[in-house]
Amino acid sequence: MSDILHSVVIPCARPERLPELIAALGRQSVETARMEIIVATPRRVALELPAGEAELVWVVTGELFPPGRMRNLGAARARGGIVYFIDDDCLPPPEWMAVLSRVLETKSEVAVAGCRVVGVSNRFWPRCADYVLFSAAQFMHSGYRLLGAASLAVRTEVFRKVGGFDETLLASEDWDFGLRLQAAGWRSYFDAGVTVAHDHRREHLRGILAQAYRSGWMSGLIVQRKHVAVLGPCARLAVHFSHPMLYPFFGFPYALVLTLLQVWEMRGVDRRWPLFLPFLAAGRLAYQFGVWRRLCQEGSTRE
Repeated sequence: MSDILHSVVIPCARPERLPELIAALGRQSVETARMEIIVATPRRVALELPAGEAELVWVVTGELFPPGRMRNLGAARARGGIVYFIDDDCLPPPEWMAVLSRVLETKSEVAVAGCRVVGVSNRFWPRCADYVLFSAAQFMHSGYRLLGAASLAVRTEVFRKVGGFDETLLASEDWDFGLRLQAAGWRSYFDAGVTVAHDHRREHLRGILAQAYRSGWMSGLIVQRKHVAVLGPCARLAVHFSHPMLYPFFGFPYALVLTLLQVWEMRGVDRRWPLFLPFLAAGRLAYQFGVWRRLCQEGSTRE
């Protein structure tokens, strides 16, 4: 029987960032001697990796797959009762694993726990990137909600029972994962008491808008169609208006409404929120433009 309690999976496309991340994992307040760090990466690299007492496991994939598949390949090797996912551009504080594992230990209905993931820079454009691209991880209050996958702790047994992440999805695989957990009777919990530092290196508006567009194009309406029966009225309307000729009449006004809701939520997070308003709107519109372009491509393919 394995004596490993904690399995950390790093889907790694940027091996030059590994030393700092693994050093941070070696400083966790949990018992590192009972931790394994699993690096899923296209190729193994010769690096000094200070992992403390933790066991380091390489999963060499040969090529870079979409995030969901990279995480699944790493999690397939996990021996611990909890599997933690953290992206290679993130740095967790020493209490990260302890806080997330405590959520799972004390809340029997919760299968997955997450936390705040905030950019390392408080300059205007990096914070703008946080709010446009990673808005779900900026909340200041804990509660039950669907989570992003940059920083997660999941009950390993439950993760495997629901089939892990959907490997066919290029984006929004974390949203889909949370919805499938929900359908299986589990809940997701966001703990705002711990913050992971995210070095996303997005310093300019052009890059932020380009990423928002790519995310919209890769996401399309795939998850909405897949879970339309359990999602709210806005998701059902999006599916209803999914014809390329109709979607702009829904998607672009919806983007502006979401912007106003997000600005209201931000009022207690950042005093500069009025300055962010036009750029948040631009990011939301870029995302919906990407969705619309994907729908247009699907329509031309069917024809």
